[in-house]
Order: sequence, then structure tokens, then C-alpha cells
Amino acid sequence: MPVIRKSLKKQDKKEKEGSAKLFHPSRLTWLVAAFLIFLALLIIVPIAHFSSMESTDHLKAGLLAVQAKDYAKAERHLIRAAQTNEARAAFILGSLYLDGKTPDGQKNPAKALKYFEQAATLGLKDGQYMTALLYDRRQDTPENKEKALNWGLLAAAQGDAEALYAVAVWLERGYSGKTEPLIALSMYEQAAARGHKNAMVSLIAIYSDGSDEIPKNLKRASYWRDQLQKTNEGIQKIK
Repeated sequence: MPVIRKSLKKQDKKEKEGSAKLFHPSRLTWLVAAFLIFLALLIIVPIAHFSSMESTDHLKAGLLAVQAKDYAKAERHLIRAAQTNEARAAFILGSLYLDGKTPDGQKNPAKALKYFEQAATLGLKDGQYMTALLYDRRQDTPENKEKALNWGLLAAAQGDAEALYAVAVWLERGYSGKTEPLIALSMYEQAAARGHKNAMVSLIAIYSDGSDEIPKNLKRASYWRDQLQKTNEGIQKIK
């Protein structure tokens, strides 16, 4: 019996030592930390996924509402999407406010500029171009030729034909503080190469008349006259 008791005591002692090792303070801290991280992942990951999906869902719902001409619903959904820096939602909101497709049917150029500029800041070239236009056109928005040119240049750098043409006109008029005919000519060329008819017309006039900075170039004028004719013929065929 003493031998058995001694054996049992040894076993009991080992179990206690094992238990003590298992619940050692440092190990317990690690287990608690690991458990808290696990809980955090369970909470944070679904929330992040939900936020991402929510933005997309609001954008889709806003587009469907625009198609249905339910502008009150469209405004609600698009604002929610724009709040998560959804550039396309901000641009669509700007377009709706500019065109008066709003719950009260009134145009709001100030709000349009706000959302166009948000889309522009997020890198959307359409937003950059529309922001540039509003700063130039003064549709109940503050005129700012410098901002118009800067936003226009950013859109032009992304290859937007309308922005290339607009910036060419502004540089020709001296928006940068002085006229820049050579840079304007380059931008007209780029816009025309993308099929911009007004840019072609400008190039025909520039090359036909010439100036102090740009010599006459009847061959180049003839080239763009031919391109314009082909473009017009193409449009007629489509019609």
C-alpha cells in the first residue's frame, strides 16, 4: 500500500506540474492575446468586406434609380457610395446636380462642382475635365482660370480628347499668363489624332494661315482637311 500511495503522489505531482506549465502566466497571456486577435479578425474582416460591398451596392442601386428617374433614391444611394470615395458615384452625382436631375428638379452647380472635384481628386479623368469646365464657364461657380487649366491638364495627361482640345484653346488664349501657341498646337494635334473634329478645324486654320511662332504648312493643313472629311463621311454613314 505505501508503494501505491507513493506512486499516486508522484502521478498527482506530475499532473499538477503539467497543469502549472500549461497555465503559466506567460503562456496564459499569449493564449489570451491569440484569442483576442482571433475575435478581432472575426469582427474586422466581415466589416471591411461589408463596407466594400456596401459601396458597390449603393453605386449599383443609384445607377438603377437614375435609369428609373427616381432621383431622390438615386441621390441617397450615390451620396452613400461617394462617402466611401467611390469616384464614379461622385461623378454621377455631379452630373445629376448640373443637369437638374434632382429630387426638386433644380440645378445646383455648386454641388455639381463639389462632387466633380471629389471625383477629380480621386483621379477620374471625366471628373477632372468637368471640374476644369466649371471653373472656366462660371455657371454660378467661382471663376478660376488657374484651376481650370490645372484640372484640364491632368485630364489631358490621361488622354481625354475633350480635355486636350479645351486646354489647347486655353493655352492659345493665355490662361497660363501668356499665350503658348506651340504647346497649344501639340495638344490640338493630340486631340485631332483622337478624332476631335474641332481640333482638326483649328489645325487647318493654324497651318493655313501661319503665325510668327508657327509657319504655314499647307501640306499639314491639307492632311487635316482630309481627315475631317473622312470623319464627317463616317458620321454620315452611321446616321
